[in-house]
Amino acid sequence: MSLKFRIAAIIFVLQAVVVIGVLVNTLSSLEAARVRFAANEKAMLAETSVFAGTVLASGDTVSLQQRIDALTRAPRIVSIWLIDGDGVARASSEAAGVGRLTPTISPRACAPKRSNTPLPLDRAAGQGDSWPMCGRYSLTTPVESLVGLFDAGPLGDYRPRYNIAPSQPVAAVRRGEDGVLAWAWLKWGLIPSWAKDPAIGNRMINARAETIAEKPSFRAAFRRRRCLIPADGFYEWRKLDGAKQPHHISAADGATLAFAGLWEHWQDSAGTVIESCTIITTEANARLRPIHPRMPVILEPAHHEFWLQAAETAVDMLHPLLAPYPNDKLVARPVSKHVNDPRHEDPACLEPEGLL
Repeated sequence: MSLKFRIAAIIFVLQAVVVIGVLVNTLSSLEAARVRFAANEKAMLAETSVFAGTVLASGDTVSLQQRIDALTRAPRIVSIWLIDGDGVARASSEAAGVGRLTPTISPRACAPKRSNTPLPLDRAAGQGDSWPMCGRYSLTTPVESLVGLFDAGPLGDYRPRYNIAPSQPVAAVRRGEDGVLAWAWLKWGLIPSWAKDPAIGNRMINARAETIAEKPSFRAAFRRRRCLIPADGFYEWRKLDGAKQPHHISAADGATLAFAGLWEHWQDSAGTVIESCTIITTEANARLRPIHPRMPVILEPAHHEFWLQAAETAVDMLHPLLAPYPNDKLVARPVSKHVNDPRHEDPACLEPEGLL
């Protein structure tokens, strides 16, 4: 065998070794990406997953693909997507209440449609049980009283609201860059600053107190953009004899409440700006637990200033504030199903059940 032939053979072998090395490295990278995706999928599904008007209980053992397959077999599904918002995986449908899902899916509640128009509760999977946590509240306090309570200057464009729903503008108190408290009108449904589609806010009406410091959608706002959202009560729905009965929960002494909230500033490439907010929720207290397992975080007046001005280095001291409100400070009473439809915006929403 000639020297020239031997040299050519060695070069060929070396080239083959290089190619094999590249292939092995590529396959290793693909496997690592697959493992990361599987880990992210598992973490996401550990939270409650909301699908087209259906909540899947935490701890379900079915895979993400099985859940999607179940939904795609249901009628009138128009799109499926994943949302990195407090661990939510969700599919949209033209009709609330998809029907004919697999036995692993429990229809406990439904989420709002991918729309700026809130979904009427009587069209949802279970009348009145349309929101996974706190999804409706009222604010009828006279404007003079609100201004005096929060000492945040004038509040323009205010009117009493009996049925405030997600995607609507809500009054909030926040601290400006100059350190002065001021009122702001924020869209209910937080849109993270990094979001590409503002529709993500439709699924961000609440933030769980237990994970607020960790979730990418909320952790920056928790450190730097906290707010107070005043209310004179909130609505939750209790299942009774197969029906959902709305309840209005308010302060036992009739005082105006202050929900702990977060806000965000979002802007697209065209310069459109949306300022939005979310209401923080925690476990319900013993009195409210028979109605709903969650409740909004309600802050005592003595804690308002600290909530709004705490520095980033002191946010760990805020966690004790995110506790259930005391049992004896709240009362719950059944009200008319008139409130089920978010288009109803009048005092009849607060009428005792049975008068309409």
